[in-house]
Amino acid sequence: MRGLQSTPLHPQWHAHRGSAAKLRMLAREASGRVLDLGAADGWARAHVPNASDYVSLDYPATAVALYGVRPDIFGTATCLPFRDASFATVLLLDVLEHVPDPESALAEVARVLAPGGRLLLTVPFLYPIHDDPYDFQRYTRNGLKVVLERAGMRVEELQSHGHAVEPAALAANLALTKGVLDAARERRPYAIVGLLLPLWVPLCNVLSWCVARVAPDDGFMPLGYSVVATKS
Repeated sequence: MRGLQSTPLHPQWHAHRGSAAKLRMLAREASGRVLDLGAADGWARAHVPNASDYVSLDYPATAVALYGVRPDIFGTATCLPFRDASFATVLLLDVLEHVPDPESALAEVARVLAPGGRLLLTVPFLYPIHDDPYDFQRYTRNGLKVVLERAGMRVEELQSHGHAVEPAALAANLALTKGVLDAARERRPYAIVGLLLPLWVPLCNVLSWCVARVAPDDGFMPLGYSVVATKS
């Protein structure tokens, strides 16, 4: 269903809709020498037009085993092989939840950032466990502020993404779809529910999108967060 990701027919439509805001943040905020931590296939390279240099780094166990890619450098976010103050921008895009020692990783980010350099960070909040067994934590708005300030960074911008009904619809779609797929693999009668998915998924997506356009949003249950922080 990869070709349907940008349509309400896909169970993860709400998650993929959030990609546009991420790309706008990259184009607006990333500049100078850029370090992309947990870069996977380096997709961000094409979205940092103001970068003078782009360096991708990923952990061998995830880069090779999970994604089958080769970054510029293999390494770990908790022990970066770079000199102090050597980057103007660091990207941590949906990566921090996969780091077992996130505060050490953020301390390393602050170390390699030049004074006034920027960290561009995105994390999920209401999203299923993924890339198991390398999924370790979720953060609230206040939790992000605390860990970033402890690392010596100042939060300039922190935005939540997704009205509460949208991640709720996403969770319902994924739970139902996975349940059907698991039942089909095990040849259980529950798999017959899959006949309803072509109706359920778009209806759930469109209805939640409509409600999100008119209902107040106080950020109590977002899909995730994006952060711009500067080295103090």
